[in-house]
Amino acid sequence: MVVLVTLFLTSLVFARCYGIPEFGEGEVEVRADLSKSLKIMKSKLPEAVMLTSCAYADVTDRVYCFGGWNGGHAEERITEFNYGRDKLEELSEGLPTPRYQSSCVYADKFKKIYCFGGVDEGYISEIVEFNPETKSVNVVGAMDVGLAGPACTYSQNDDHIYCVGGAQTYGGFVFNPADNIVESFEVSLPGDTTSCTFSEIDKKIYCFGAWDRFQNIYVFDEETRTESNVGQLAQGRGLFSCQYVKDKNIYCIGGLGLKMFGEQQGITDEILKYNPITKELVEQDAKLLTNLYGMSCDYIEKEDKVYCLGGFNGATATANIFEYSPSKDKESFVVTEEFFDIEEGIPSPEIPIKERLDPISPPAFTQEEVEVEEEKVEARGSSGIGITAGQIKLTVGAIVIYSI
Repeated sequence: MVVLVTLFLTSLVFARCYGIPEFGEGEVEVRADLSKSLKIMKSKLPEAVMLTSCAYADVTDRVYCFGGWNGGHAEERITEFNYGRDKLEELSEGLPTPRYQSSCVYADKFKKIYCFGGVDEGYISEIVEFNPETKSVNVVGAMDVGLAGPACTYSQNDDHIYCVGGAQTYGGFVFNPADNIVESFEVSLPGDTTSCTFSEIDKKIYCFGAWDRFQNIYVFDEETRTESNVGQLAQGRGLFSCQYVKDKNIYCIGGLGLKMFGEQQGITDEILKYNPITKELVEQDAKLLTNLYGMSCDYIEKEDKVYCLGGFNGATATANIFEYSPSKDKESFVVTEEFFDIEEGIPSPEIPIKERLDPISPPAFTQEEVEVEEEKVEARGSSGIGITAGQIKLTVGAIVIYSI
């Protein structure tokens, strides 16, 4: 009862904050059933967590997740998810220390996963290498400063890992797995909870969203390691996951939205599709079973599926794993420029470090609360109380293009 009342009040406050009409019994959204494009797996994580970091390794055909926040403390466990058999296993060796909100990336050429930074009692600067074949863990380097939530992605152009943003910096760095060398560069990013992915169609790295004070669109030049500001969006989004898939689009799932100057926030169940060539942004028909942020997702090309693990829905975290099939989804509507306040040629903002928003503090929750919430969500299944698609429209706050 407490959980239900809390969720109702949260939804009511959220609706009023955004100027969204309150809804009555006749306006309740009833979802026909879980979209054919979405599937809740039978396997669950050992505990409900958020801010874990997961990466798919083709060398073993498994998804690996590192650390996370379980409601009371950071975790050091590493789990292996066999999506084909729908089986999850906790590995015997974990991370060197507990952490959450690190960024883990699989380097195709080297057949290893690299995890950057994270948080426990303080920011972590370590670069951890994980070998999926031997299940071994090694610290192979360090960043210039400890970082939480850097947005990292592997570039097929030069087999390097590019990372931008992260709490404590708006800069970026390039990591070469061949020699474990880190090269830093300065950029003025609009926030530190962005999500980046490599686009094969135009060989660029796209970074979506931020919830800091400026919601800008930046274009980065790899040769000069500089950025140019080409516009501004009305609203940001952080702590979500974006993946480039073989239909040549980028899909962004869930997230925590925040209007400019940190005034209002709301969790979304949306899935957005962005076309790197046409620059068209579309909201997809499928909706997550519950509003969710702080999950970790990765795409498996040969299956054409995205797997997302963990996350937080506003009441508590989840241990669920869900599968999303972009090819089975359909478009709902195009997010046109009238949603945005775009002005070209805006100079890059200079924001003193002390004025930047601190990274989100992870909420406290117990595993007993998780069980209650999971039962409610699973019982909800194909229907439940929600705000209709016409009432909530969160938009991506920043689209960053990094040319390499």
